[in-house]
Parts: sequence; C-alpha cells; structure tokens
Amino acid sequence: MIEILHNNPIVSIIAICVCLAIFFTSLYIYNDNNKKKEERKRTVKVISFILTLFSFFGTFVSIFSFFVTIDVIPLPISSPKNNIEFIIFSADNDFEQGLYDAAMIKYEEIIKHKDTLFVEQNIHINAQIRKCEQAQKLKKTAETNFNNKKYEQAKIEYRKILDINPKDTFVEKQINECERQIAITIEEQRRKDVEKENRRIAEEAERKRLAEAERKRLVAEAEVEKRRIAKEKLYGNGNGLLTIYSKNPKGGKVSIYIEKELIGILDRYYSSGRPDCGEDDLGVVSHKLKAGYHNVYAKNEDNSEWAFSVYIKEGECELIPLGGE
Repeated sequence: MIEILHNNPIVSIIAICVCLAIFFTSLYIYNDNNKKKEERKRTVKVISFILTLFSFFGTFVSIFSFFVTIDVIPLPISSPKNNIEFIIFSADNDFEQGLYDAAMIKYEEIIKHKDTLFVEQNIHINAQIRKCEQAQKLKKTAETNFNNKKYEQAKIEYRKILDINPKDTFVEKQINECERQIAITIEEQRRKDVEKENRRIAEEAERKRLAEAERKRLVAEAEVEKRRIAKEKLYGNGNGLLTIYSKNPKGGKVSIYIEKELIGILDRYYSSGRPDCGEDDLGVVSHKLKAGYHNVYAKNEDNSEWAFSVYIKEGECELIPLGGE
C-alpha cells in the first residue's frame, strides 16, 4: 500500500481525507450512541470503535507515505517498505521521460545492492545504465549542434536517442523543431538563390547593354574614320574642295581664277538644278584648295565679272553658283 501511495502523492492526500472522514464519522456515531445508549445496541459501539482504529491507522500510513513522496522521509534501498522493484520502476519511468541524469543516479544506487537483485533485474539495470550513458552523450552532442544551428546534425543525433528510447517526448519535440528550422533554412536559401539568379540576369543584361553600346561606339568611330580616310583620299591632308558652276545664260564662256591663277573655264550653264559638289565637267569647275580663305575672280566673254572671297574647310566641299541668283 505504501508503494502505491508513494508513487501517487495525490492519492496519498485523498487517502488522508478519506481516513479523517471515517474518523469523524465514527466519532459522531460514538457520541450519538452515548446520548442515546439505552436506545443503541452494543454492536454499534463495536463498529464505531473499529472504524476509529481503522481511520487512525489509515491516516498514519497516508501521512507517512506522503512525506516519503516529497522526500521528507527517505526510504533506504534495504528497507522492506521500499520494494526494489518500485525503485527500478521509478528509474525506468525517469528514463522513458528522458530524465537520463535522474535515472542514472537511481540505477547506480540500485546497482550498489546488486546482491539483492534477481539475475534479470541485474541484467536490466546494467543495460539501462549503458543506454543512459549513450543517451546522455548523444543528447549533449545534439544540443551543441542545435545551439550552433547545425540542425541536420542535431536531428541525426536526436534520432539516435529515439532508437534508444522511443518514448522520449522531449527528443521528439526537438526533432520537429529541427525539421522546422531546416525548412526555414531551405526556404531562406531558395530565396537567396532566386535573388542571386535575378542579380545574375540583371548583370548579364547590363553587360550585354554595355557591350552593344560599345559596339555601336566602335562602329560609329569606324564610320567617322572611314569618312575621314575617304575625305583625305579625296581632298588630301589639310585640303578642301571648291566647285563653281554658272547659272548665267548670257556672256558666253566664263574663266575662273583663284589667287589670279586660271583654274578652269565654264562653257555651259545650268538652267535648273545644280551639279554635285566635286563634280567636274564642261559646266562645272572643281578645284582642290588648302583650308582657309581664298580670293576668287571670274570673267565671261562679255566682260561681266565676279569677285569674292570664299572660306574652304578641311575635308569639305564648297559649292558656289555664278549669276542667275
């Protein structure tokens, strides 16, 4: 009975209350019987006395067991009131709850009295001690990994503990927490990978844009250089071109002079339109000149004259009409 009450402190308290209730009930019956003893039988007195003794004994046992439960009164392992099987049961219960330190203390205390154990109990205790040692070591490693956010490694260690003790609810909760943290880590890594890929795509697009801009710049520079070379080939280095044509239908041929030097004769005029700059035929005079200002003089057969100054740009052609405008 002490073992049952020792393992259940609440039951001990209830037993105390029941015993006290029996005591007061028997006391009431006894007192009531004294008042009306001529109306009561001796049997009632006997019953009352028996109930009183039972309540005293039950109250004493319950109170003693309660204090044993809360460790106010220790029970030595050799005490006949503290059955060895109950101590083993208590240690096994601690083990199943994952209280390996507490279970280890009890198992080591029990093993000190191995001479009083049955063979099966001795084998069981030694096996449980080995399991406690393994579980303690694994739990320490698992908690270190968990605190260092190494959830995969912690999960592996916790699962090894469950292989030893499948009833360890704390370890089950830790495994669930590891899986939750692993899922968070995976999602965070996925988000980082997406961001990294987006940055890579943006950087690749920017690289292509810059490459295309550079290509266009090089093409433009090549075109400029091409035109420069073409002009240099056409005009020569530091030169420009002067093209003169006539729109005057009268006066006959026109002689063209630059710096008093005859450079050509116009024997045809343009009644409409105009020649291309640099063209050279019977109605057009084109002459290559150094860049800068030049004096131009023209005279036809009727002695009509034109005199003007023209500025020639390097690599460019200046088109000038005579008469008709």
